[in-house]
Order: sequence, then C-alpha cells, then structure tokens
Amino acid sequence: MEEKLITLFHTYESVAYLISIAINIVISILGVVPSVFLTAANLAVFGFWKGTFLSFVGEAVGAIVSFVLYRKGFHKLSETKWFSYPKVKRLLEAEGVEAFSLILSLRLLPFVPSGLVTFVAAIGHTSLLIFIIASSLGKLPALLLEAYSVYQVMNWTWQGKVISTLLSVFLLYLLGRKSLEKRLKRMKKGFAIPYILQISVIKCAKSTLYKGESTMTKMTKAIIITSSILLLSACSSSNEKKQAFITSKEQAKSNVSVTNNPFFQEKKEGKIEHLHGIGYAGNQNAIYFATHEGLLVYQNNKWYETTSYKHDYMGFSATDDGFYSSGHPEEGSSLGNPLGLVKSFDNGQTLMNLGFYKESDFHYMTVGYKSHTIYVVNQEENKTLGQGVFTVKTTAKTWSPSQLNGLPQTGSGNDCCPSNGRKYGRN
Repeated sequence: MEEKLITLFHTYESVAYLISIAINIVISILGVVPSVFLTAANLAVFGFWKGTFLSFVGEAVGAIVSFVLYRKGFHKLSETKWFSYPKVKRLLEAEGVEAFSLILSLRLLPFVPSGLVTFVAAIGHTSLLIFIIASSLGKLPALLLEAYSVYQVMNWTWQGKVISTLLSVFLLYLLGRKSLEKRLKRMKKGFAIPYILQISVIKCAKSTLYKGESTMTKMTKAIIITSSILLLSACSSSNEKKQAFITSKEQAKSNVSVTNNPFFQEKKEGKIEHLHGIGYAGNQNAIYFATHEGLLVYQNNKWYETTSYKHDYMGFSATDDGFYSSGHPEEGSSLGNPLGLVKSFDNGQTLMNLGFYKESDFHYMTVGYKSHTIYVVNQEENKTLGQGVFTVKTTAKTWSPSQLNGLPQTGSGNDCCPSNGRKYGRN
C-alpha cells in the first residue's frame, strides 16, 4: 500500500499534498483503517518534517470532518445501552474543560483508537470548537512520535531496531497483566467492535500462554516469544536487498553489456507508468529509460529490465561513461532514503555516492554528456545548498549558483550541451 501511494504522489506531483489530505480524511471517516502506511508514504516522498506536517494536517482535518459527519448521522446512538460503560459515558456527558481534558489525554495515548475517540465525542455533548482544539493539540505529539518511529523503522536504523524490540516487549507485558482479565470482564458486553477484536486476540493469547502456569514458566515463555520476535526481526533485516556504494570507478562492474548480463532480463510486456529520464548511458547503442520501478533499456528491437536494484531514479541524466541520478531506493533496499546524488559507471549495477545522501532528492537535474558538468534545481534547502539552481564540475568540489541568464521564462525542462557543459532550457 505504501509503494502504491508513493507512486500516486509522484504521478500527480502537483496535487500530491491534496491527495494525501483527502486519503487521510477517508481513513478518519472509516475509523478502523490504520494511517501508518500513509504516514510512511508522506515521509518517503516529502521528507521527514514536511511529511510529518502533512500527516498532522490530514489527521486533524480528517478528525474534524468525521466529527461533523458522526454527529449528524449517529447522535441518537448515545442513548443506547452500548455506551453505558462508565468511562465512555463520562466522555459522552462531558462538556467544557472536562471534555477538553478527556479528549486531549485520550489523543496522547498511542494505543487508544483515534476513530473511537472521535465517534464517542461526536455523539456526546462536546462542542465542535472544544473538539478541534483538544484533538489537534493531542494529535501533534502523538504524530511526532509515530512519524519518528516509522521513519527509523523504514530506514532500519539502530533506533528503529530498538523501537521494534520495545514494542514487542510492551505487547508481551500487556499479555501478562493480571488486570487484563478484569478489564475484559467489564467490557464483556462491549461498545466498539474493532476494539473488542483487539482485546479478544490478547485474551486468546493470554489464556493459551499463561493460564494455570507458574511465574517461572510464564517468564520462560515470555523470553522465548521475545527471542522469536527478535529472530524474525533479524531475518527480515537479512532479507534486505543489500547494496553498498562504491568509492571509486575501479570498483564498478566490468560487464556493461545488456544482452549478455545477468543484471538484465528481457521484458516481454508491460508499460511505462512514469518516466524520469532517457538517454544513451555509457555511450552504448542502447536507450535507457529511468522509471519509478528502475531502469528499462531498449536495444536491437527488444526491451530489457534490471533483475534487481529497481530504484526510483529521479533527475536521471545519461553521460558517455554511465549516468547520474537522484531519487529513492527500491522497497526493502539497504540504502537510505533519499539517494541524494549518485553516479553509475556500469548501468546501475553499482552506485557511487556523490553527496546529499539521505538529505536531498533532486527532481530536476541535468549533466553534460561529455563535460559531466552537473546542474541541479534544489527545491529544499540542505546543509550545503540553499534553494535555487546550482552547478558544479565533477573535477571541482564547490557548488556555484547559476543565474540562468538567457533562459526563457516558460522553460519546462533542462538540457546540457554534451561538450561545453552549458545549460539550455526547453519548452
């Protein structure tokens, strides 16, 4: 789901923000669909801070829309016996400061279903203004925590591994709590089907694992389960599509053929959903196409695709000795996101990091075919470059701003002269 959303955002880049918010609103209305996959997609496409802010706006607006719809359609449900549970009844009847405090505290708790809080508040006495303020304030720290956790797990950093381990240990702790049985008895008649399903799973696991056993046996089983979870995490880590950057041209693969190379296979059918760049990479008699799903090559009336490293190559620019690119690594890759600025001497079999790794994604970039002069449009300030158009020669290390003198104001693309490295605009 995350990859489909990423593709959707890239395809409709001009309205990607609106699409993200709209999806979040739908998720909020449904109430039972998790939003973590949307948060992950926002972080992957828009970066950590923009992605987090966009998720916050989407969830806040979604909660407000859901509140209004629930109030209009389900207000009379507050009178049914389903909502006789004391804590739920308290939220139903709460007003003013009490309603504000309850909603704020419930939003801060990570394991309380967001849709349930919105639903109960909507059919109760809470005013719309109180709900908007309390819900939005409560969502902010919770979403920051969620975004940070998702980001670390996505990149499988040591923080991500620690977060996964702590979550596993916390779930085991919940399974062993004696007070859970009392909680289940109080909720026997229930008031929220999705929440009951969650508790039922915990109850089933608890009765299976712990009932009638000594404390030592319980601890032993807990250790075994925790170890199994960590082993599964390690296995998932080992299943990563391993790829490391090379540090010199000499480390590149010597076989740059397309037809006699296990890195490529013939593609019998399919279509190109989105194209980022096209060119004769490596000065070969083959045309390379950079797409969301990696490289495609057309040679001798046949199409070829790579068997691995299907990265989302943004700003792809072919040169006489390979290609330059930016973009995002494929799903499951050991490489970080975004790729920054990379170069390949062997048709994508290896990549060399030229800078801005995990920092910038250059959607608009062009490189001289023979001169290798690089031009990038930097849309978001990083540690080295501000916003604007910058250029650098591969033999130099200092980036310089480009004034774009003589370019038409209506230019919609970039080209670089093969020999002299001058940049031209095209409409």
